[in-house]
Amino acid sequence: MQIDLPPLRERVAGRAAAGDGIPCSGSRSQNGKQISDFDTAAWEWLSSYHWPGNVRELKNAVERSVIMARGRQITLNDIMPRHLAERG
Repeated sequence: MQIDLPPLRERVAGRAAAGDGIPCSGSRSQNGKQISDFDTAAWEWLSSYHWPGNVRELKNAVERSVIMARGRQITLNDIMPRHLAERG
């Protein structure tokens, strides 16, 4: 049986709470964080980025953002890799 799934860059994402559509619950428990959601700017960036590394890149970005987050929400500064933020 073959299952064809479109790459992340071709999917349309709706707003989801952290852990619903974006896999971060494991990262939260491993790091003892109380992350509840992504802020609007972070969610918009997640939805618009083309994710050339597909699921692996998304997973790494979410894990990193949970580690970097200082509050209860993941912000754009937490989720966006530094090399992309420096480009503007």
